[in-house]
Amino acid sequence: METVVVVLCWLGVFHSLLLGLCFLTSKSNNNSHVFLGATLIFISIRVAKSTLFVFTDHQSEYLFNVGFAAHAAIGPAMFFYVKSLDQDWIFRRFDFFHFVPAVLVLTATPLLTLDNFWYQGGYGGLLYYTVFYCGLYAFELDNDIRSKKLVDSLSPAWIILLTLIITVFQSAYFSNYVLGITSYTASPVTFAIGLYVITIAVLKNNAVFISDISQKYQNLKLTGDEIAAFRKKILEVMDSKRPFLDNNFSLRKLSEMTAIPQHVLSRTFSMEFKENFTNFINRYRIEESKRILRDPSKDYLSIAGIAFECGFNSISAFNVSFKKFMGLTPSAFKRTAVKNFL
Repeated sequence: METVVVVLCWLGVFHSLLLGLCFLTSKSNNNSHVFLGATLIFISIRVAKSTLFVFTDHQSEYLFNVGFAAHAAIGPAMFFYVKSLDQDWIFRRFDFFHFVPAVLVLTATPLLTLDNFWYQGGYGGLLYYTVFYCGLYAFELDNDIRSKKLVDSLSPAWIILLTLIITVFQSAYFSNYVLGITSYTASPVTFAIGLYVITIAVLKNNAVFISDISQKYQNLKLTGDEIAAFRKKILEVMDSKRPFLDNNFSLRKLSEMTAIPQHVLSRTFSMEFKENFTNFINRYRIEESKRILRDPSKDYLSIAGIAFECGFNSISAFNVSFKKFMGLTPSAFKRTAVKNFL
């Protein structure tokens, strides 16, 4: 039985590594490929560490730390893979901070040992950190599916299955060390089996996991007059129907209202408006909120009430967007508006 488990673990390592490299070296080279490929490679490193730890006498501290650093990077990489499925999302420089814990572990490799750090709370902290990211990317995926932000070519069912397999893989370590329910080898074995399901889906139709927006853009040829016409149509719909007040408003809904394909809309926002769909819509919402904040007859509305009335899903999203565009919070803006009115 032990031989079967060892074989399964090593098959999972090499299978995950090869599939990860396949995504990373794909011709379209978009964010979805990069983050999914990175996630699979980090998992292969983590499973290799686990397999060597259990089935060999190899006890290299360097190997342990590389494995733990990869473990710390799985959650953020998977989180950004899910984020990249939103056709309007853009990776920003400060997003690299999510990978700081993994980098710190790798940098501190000469100093960290099992006895002085990992068995003194470090490993437990890493596992709680992992569970946090599992919840974070699960929430993000649920939000994308509910708001219909996923690119059309993607299959929600397969994305959910992929997310579930990786979540079970990470949770098994937590279940073993923190809860004491499962064996240590449950995680790599479960992932090795689940990986075959993922591979079958990729071989059958790689669009179930990958957005092909970049390819659409490369093949899309629009004249200046066409772009200008699309811009005019978008602005007419925004001004006459005010769809931005709907907190579930999406690129797909705008496509339906304007009869312009989604990838053409995205291209128009990029070329003509010089910003993505989310920023474009939020500008309208912020302008509407400013009008309400200045209106004494709307004083009965709380900041949260104004946020929802203007189309935001939460007060935190409203505060972040308002400060981004205006440089101050909605409350501070209202105080200034009242002072100027008096």
